[in-house]
Amino acid sequence: MRAHRYQVSLIVVAAIGDQVTSTIHDTQAADHHSGISSMRSNNTLAEFLRRRAEFAIPAGVPVLRFDTTDEAVSFAFRTRGPSHLEYLSAGVVQRPDGAQVPYQGQPWDELAGFYVGGDLYVLLAEQAGMRVERTTEHD
Repeated sequence: MRAHRYQVSLIVVAAIGDQVTSTIHDTQAADHHSGISSMRSNNTLAEFLRRRAEFAIPAGVPVLRFDTTDEAVSFAFRTRGPSHLEYLSAGVVQRPDGAQVPYQGQPWDELAGFYVGGDLYVLLAEQAGMRVERTTEHD
């Protein structure tokens, strides 16, 4: 298996239409923050996963499924929960005033207007009842 420069760490499938957003890490970046970006593609999840020739999608990557989660749950999380900000460090929330502080265990619906990194976004999405899957080697 060849090494990839870019590695996926989070996949989010939109509620409507064929759209997948992913968090990508540049494994050759000078530092953690400059090597993180978000990529949006007009693909189904299956089409996106077939792009493994372009970037690494390791087993265990969380897949947040707005498309298959109950519509009321999905809407509540999108409107009353935190937003995802890919470059935030693990365990950190960014308050509406821009200050970054450690996550203190607040429930998802107390974080409207806050930003969280991928680790907390998945944790809080699961807490809200969102469907979260994990990639396997054979997706």
